[in-house]
Amino acid sequence: MANSGKNDVAIVAAFAAAIRTLVVVLTAIFANVSAPHDSSASLDPSLPAAPGTADLVVQKLLSPLGHWDGVFFLHLAEHGYTYEMFHAFFPGLPLAMKALSIVVAPIASLFGLSQRSILLISGALFTWVHHAISARLHSNLNAKIMQECLHCGCMCHAILSHSLCAKL
Repeated sequence: MANSGKNDVAIVAAFAAAIRTLVVVLTAIFANVSAPHDSSASLDPSLPAAPGTADLVVQKLLSPLGHWDGVFFLHLAEHGYTYEMFHAFFPGLPLAMKALSIVVAPIASLFGLSQRSILLISGALFTWVHHAISARLHSNLNAKIMQECLHCGCMCHAILSHSLCAKL
């Protein structure tokens, strides 16, 4: 029975990672097929003057996560609270992005990535991990409440909770 618990963790983690990856891929596809439709698109900072190939790839894949509220979180991670309107946003995610970027930066520098790309990668990694942890915690709660259908609740969580962290 102990082995079943390890299998449950692996199933939940794999499903959560697959759903989160699917959401990011679909977001990137639709954002690159259609024009931005949100009001924050004009606030989105441009790429560096001469972006490298790696920067362009990161921007194509992850820049859709930097729209809507993501624009503000990226700005907070890069520059802090520069304008009064930024005080509406809690500093938790920008601080986590900044801290994780310290770990990601040495690896990213091998590819010549800009600070914005490093922050986008850091934010995406943080939200992926957060998503997997929250799916696992939901699975634990579900196991206590509905013992006969352990995976039902965590699968629903993995599918539906992407909206909590789909945007940086």
